[in-house]
Amino acid sequence: MQTTRKGSALLITLFATAIGGVLVTSYIKATLLERKLAEQNYYTGSAKNLAEAGAETGVLALNENNWSGWKTKGGVAFKILPQVDLGNNQKGKITVKVIDRFSDPIITSEGRIDLPRGKILREQIEVDTQPRALFPNAVTARDYVYFYRGSKNYNVIKIDSYDSAKGNYDPILNRNRNDKSAVACKRMYTYSRSNAEIYGYMATKKGQPANVGRSGRVYGVNTPYNTRLDQKRIATDYKASFTDKTAPYKKYTTNWPSNSTVTYYGSLARSNPRLYRFSRDLRINSSQTLVIRNHVALILDDDFYLYGKVRVKNGGSLVIYLKDDFTIYSSGQIITESKKPIDFILNSTATNNGRAYFYLLSKPEIFGTIYAPRAYVDMRGDNKAGTFFGAVVGDRVVIRGEYRLHFDEQLKNYGGESPTYTIEQWKSLKPQELVTLTP
Repeated sequence: MQTTRKGSALLITLFATAIGGVLVTSYIKATLLERKLAEQNYYTGSAKNLAEAGAETGVLALNENNWSGWKTKGGVAFKILPQVDLGNNQKGKITVKVIDRFSDPIITSEGRIDLPRGKILREQIEVDTQPRALFPNAVTARDYVYFYRGSKNYNVIKIDSYDSAKGNYDPILNRNRNDKSAVACKRMYTYSRSNAEIYGYMATKKGQPANVGRSGRVYGVNTPYNTRLDQKRIATDYKASFTDKTAPYKKYTTNWPSNSTVTYYGSLARSNPRLYRFSRDLRINSSQTLVIRNHVALILDDDFYLYGKVRVKNGGSLVIYLKDDFTIYSSGQIITESKKPIDFILNSTATNNGRAYFYLLSKPEIFGTIYAPRAYVDMRGDNKAGTFFGAVVGDRVVIRGEYRLHFDEQLKNYGGESPTYTIEQWKSLKPQELVTLTP
């Protein structure tokens, strides 16, 4: 009987030991599997990070237009970046490819890690880019916007939007008049008895003045009738960055003739306009007209005074790079026959804030754009209601009297002659979607 009990105890011990061994083995296997999964997740995350770093490299090359170290062929460029040390004797590889880099760039980037036992991890992302809009708003100011009174005791400055691709602005029948305009600046002021009606949006910096006048309005098509300031359309998160403009290089200068009509013929490509450079003030007298045919760019090393007319013919465009001041007098006219603001662009190349002054005296109608992020811009509607179709960027912007500013919504798609890019959207490619990035 005692022997039987000892045998039973031995069997139980062996059985327990076996079960324990199985459990330990299972635990070790589970631990190893968990470790492998953790290691796999770690390296998968690392490969994704490598791919994102490659995409950022592509965006940087686009924005700086610097393709040093890239292999390029037409609109396609690719680059293999130096290996990245991930620790534990693991190296990460990054390959980037940019297609359509001159028109609508798309970036594909891969992060690759060669693991032990021949296993390869590849993570790819595809990035759609879009040009950074130079004119996202009707008015954008680095510092302030000031609505100032004109010759009347009471005046109203009105700002709204329209879409030039859908035809002309028509306030009489209320067709093609929209609420997609915006005024964005650090701070906003109005002079006593002056008011601004913004049919769209307003953005200022938190804690800074944001005043459209006692009777001013910020509203939209769905704003209740008795609401003067629609809080859904007012923001206090203003933040903006500005790119300084640089004039293209032109060695030889042009002398302005005394002819009553001067015609400059340009190129057939908007992206490659014919250049004319003036080293002195450009003064177009009241008896003179500058006619622009096709695509022309003027490089002005000094001031621009317009007493006469500038006429941009249909199918043409004029881009001006102005180093100093600009004034269009009451007798002056800018006539854009297409009635598309994108066909007349006035760029300031000033590099110091407050060193350039732009004055637009009472004008019945101007179609154009002004990009002068370091200039003082003064738009006056003192005697007649000034009307501007397009958009304005300045350091300080003053709008006076009975002024009307109609923002062309098509300008939101314009990134400039040498655009910089932002990421519009990106996606991780599935294993079956992976592509070969090297030639």
